Amino acid sequence: MNWKPVCLVAATAALLVGFAPRGVEPSEALMDEAVKILEIEPTDGLFGITRFPPLQGDQPSGLMKPEAKAIDKAWDALSKENYLALTTYGYYNGGDLHRFGKQPFLYQVNQAPLNEAKFKEAEEKYRQIAKREALKLFESKKPRAKTIEISYAGRKALLDMRTVSPSSRMCVGCHREVKGDNPIGVVTLLRVPKKP
Repeated sequence: MNWKPVCLVAATAALLVGFAPRGVEPSEALMDEAVKILEIEPTDGLFGITRFPPLQGDQPSGLMKPEAKAIDKAWDALSKENYLALTTYGYYNGGDLHRFGKQPFLYQVNQAPLNEAKFKEAEEKYRQIAKREALKLFESKKPRAKTIEISYAGRKALLDMRTVSPSSRMCVGCHREVKGDNPIGVVTLLRVPKKP
């Protein structure tokens, strides 16, 4: 049997439906790109979550930096079926673990069709869980990734988390509590299904 035509057909089909690379889920691709952006040395005066580009086609693709195109594509794939919320956690100049965000273009869960009271309750629970789990990852003192299932307003949602490592001495100038190879922070992605 000649396998070339079969392989060509399979490869063409994969391209047509827009599959992510084999074994890489859109959520993994998005988190990979988010960590890459956060680990770029901040020589442009942008730090932490402010380094993320506007997503959902808010800026013309032709003007995007290569790293912005990659995360925008992953975000678009995930947001077809989910409300998303991308946030970061870390220590900055001492004190408690801080939650950084919320920029409107990175935070979609407030667009979910929930009444105000239900949304506030869901948000409060989610933020408590996310901070607690981010702290656990941060204190693990090594690069780690974790996904947990949580309830968000009665919907089964997923919370993806990744540690972020300092990319240069410039990072630890502000994040002074980071020692050795410890993580500098945690990036989290909440995925709430649009269909209950």
